[in-house]
Amino acid sequence: MVAFDGIYGGTRLLFEDLLVDSLGATVEYVDATDVDTVDATDVDTVDAAITDETALVWM
Repeated sequence: MVAFDGIYGGTRLLFEDLLVDSLGATVEYVDATDVDTVDATDVDTVDAAITDETALVWM
């Protein structure tokens, strides 16, 4: 799973407690504060975090 690192704290806790600790999933947090990395023409940071194993992107 890929998620923006600025998500609501309760959502982050849910991901960590349920997905990571209980289900053994992995969450890759990406910086969405740098406009250059989330601009529609330059998504290197988000794109680099997405792999064949990524099942969900949470914005």
